[in-house]
Amino acid sequence: MTVSAMADDSDGNVSYLELFYSEPGSGSEVSAGMVSNTPYSWTLEALLEGTYGLRVVATDDDNDTAENSRFVDVVAADSGSGDDFAVIATGANSAIFSFKAQPEWPTGGTFYSCKDLEVDCYPAALLDGRWDREHNNLSNGQTYTAQLKVPGMSADNFPRYTFTWNGNGAGNPGDGGNPDEPGDPDFAHLDWTSNSLTNGRVGPAPRANPPAALRTPINGAAPTSHGFAFDINGNQLSWRWGPQIVKGGGDSGLEMHCSDDGNMTFKTVGVSGGSAAIPCSGDYNYFFRYLHPSHSLNNNPAHQWIWTGLFTTEGSRVDPNNYPSFTDGSANWMRFRHPVSHDGTTAAILDAQHNNDLLRNLDRYNIWVDDSPGNVQIGFDVDGNVIRNESMRNTAGGPNGQQFFALTQNPGFGNVFSYGQVIQFEVSAVAGNTGAQTYNDFSYYTVGLGWGNYGDPRLNPAGKASTTMILSDNGTYSHLEYNAIFTQPVTTLHSEDMVDDFLLGHHLFHGIDPNKQGSTDFDEVKIGDRSCGDCHFRDGRGSEIIQTAKGPRLPPPTYGVKLLEVIEGREAGFSWDGSANTVAEQVRNALVLDHGVDPDALPGRVLELLTTYTEVLTVPARNPGSYDLPGVAEGDVLFNDIGCAGCHTPVQTTRSDAPTHLRDLTLRPYTDMKTWDLGEGDFRTPPLWGLGHNIRMLEKNSRALLYMHDGGSTSLEDAIQRHGGDAASVRSSYNSLSGSQQDAVKAFVETL
Repeated sequence: MTVSAMADDSDGNVSYLELFYSEPGSGSEVSAGMVSNTPYSWTLEALLEGTYGLRVVATDDDNDTAENSRFVDVVAADSGSGDDFAVIATGANSAIFSFKAQPEWPTGGTFYSCKDLEVDCYPAALLDGRWDREHNNLSNGQTYTAQLKVPGMSADNFPRYTFTWNGNGAGNPGDGGNPDEPGDPDFAHLDWTSNSLTNGRVGPAPRANPPAALRTPINGAAPTSHGFAFDINGNQLSWRWGPQIVKGGGDSGLEMHCSDDGNMTFKTVGVSGGSAAIPCSGDYNYFFRYLHPSHSLNNNPAHQWIWTGLFTTEGSRVDPNNYPSFTDGSANWMRFRHPVSHDGTTAAILDAQHNNDLLRNLDRYNIWVDDSPGNVQIGFDVDGNVIRNESMRNTAGGPNGQQFFALTQNPGFGNVFSYGQVIQFEVSAVAGNTGAQTYNDFSYYTVGLGWGNYGDPRLNPAGKASTTMILSDNGTYSHLEYNAIFTQPVTTLHSEDMVDDFLLGHHLFHGIDPNKQGSTDFDEVKIGDRSCGDCHFRDGRGSEIIQTAKGPRLPPPTYGVKLLEVIEGREAGFSWDGSANTVAEQVRNALVLDHGVDPDALPGRVLELLTTYTEVLTVPARNPGSYDLPGVAEGDVLFNDIGCAGCHTPVQTTRSDAPTHLRDLTLRPYTDMKTWDLGEGDFRTPPLWGLGHNIRMLEKNSRALLYMHDGGSTSLEDAIQRHGGDAASVRSSYNSLSGSQQDAVKAFVETL
């Protein structure tokens, strides 16, 4: 077996590479020797059948080292033929040219893969007995003659293959297939129907063209019974509480946060005796927050705060009793337990853990709010009996997650809440095919604006499509709940079928057997070589490096990817190099390249459900206490000042012609959706949204936290220092900061 490696040093020279290997069943490594000249290659002979561990360590002229590892399976040779060459599509205009290594070929030297005879020839990599190289800029309908330059072989004898590119792969003419004909021939183990329960209803769409913020109300309005009212005169704020609002004593810690720089930074002032001097001037945006009288939701003190919606002083003021009426729609499924349950699951998409109830029994429903001044009415098409709708939590909850509320209505809400007030509510119903009470997860609606919780727009990465995930820190199943923090759909869905498809796709994506009652066995049901979730851990980033024809790659997060696809003016697509134009295209590529499966051979709706699941995943709101943490607000400013935001662009908007559940959203993904060369090749700017939750989830599961396209960085600091090339000036600016300022930048990034 010949092992080849490539290495370079951006600020000096590579001194030598050393290969270490371990034989099957051996726990110790052996050195295969050091190589100081290119091509870097080693030949291992007298191989045993089984799995070899390979580790290459590169040392530069400063005696700094870097390493990469992989495992290789050695199997007995067979006499099969017909897979000598294949073209494996990786995008609409890109493909891997794959030549099967032949026994008579040399085991050393550099093999060059050429796109069209002598055109675009680059070093190929030996992967699983095949010489692979990805080629780009393929033109539809054009004929190419792929060529592999084999060391020591005359040009007349170079292996060649002529094919016409049509956007799909092309196999060897001997059998017409790709190498290693992929997949289970019948996929009989894949169940894409058992968990289904839907009546196919479509509910009202999300509010069209919603404003980014509420207009400031006119002065003198009276607070509602369970709400508030405020006046703004010049730079003076005066605040009034409704008589039955749930809050702490006195001013209840009330704060006003205002921004006069377009929501980049917010100034804070405490309200004392119902009054405050406003620290912003001109046109500015603002929100309020105040403390709940009790706090037991979980261990995060930030969840004691109650937020209002976002307001703006721009434009004319509005009479809170006379704003335009509208309807805002959503959809979801009922849950087994109360929100923030200690003794069961709410967020996790699984069968009931506290009893024998099944996911397939839970009702899928549409829910909407008809919002008119003084009459905010909730509607839903729950299949069953709605018992109550409770809002305004007033005391601590019990171990079963049940909260206690100031208001119980059916349906609700009428005129009890104020313009700009966020309503937290829970619906209880006996619905679907279960005879037990079921519950919606906590829902949040802002009077006069629409769905959403936090008035601070910096906390809502997917805008109004973000979820508010408040999860219990206690109980037997808290780990299942936290591992589902990314496993939620956009809140802007308005179709029972899409909710149902999302739930079906979840089990296919994560390899859960829907007919194994109560199963929490992820990655058990595989599609080809693995389940999708085996690499994309709980829909977030992976923690294991995958060897691909493009080199080592860290599996990126899958949450929020369809939102990225519909960003206005995006240039790059998906995969680390941005070469897949759509999520659907990337799903197909992953099945071929990572699972060894022909997507078109999958039965029924499996491909459709996998795609829908991936496309519907949203991004949860940030920790609402992010800007209460030391250094985060300063780090946010520095992140912009030193130029990080030039590529990791904080704010994007989705297209107005996108599907109704994705259109006209203001996102905070921290990516420009373009490709840049940081000194290691062209890669798409990875979105940073969700990173804070992802870090915590990996830590809670004792999994490695890796950064960059190849997973080669184990710390955020190292990832920053690898930003050379197009980002070299930004790295220089970062390095010129003081140590405390650098810590602030990293603290900010780790809350995104």
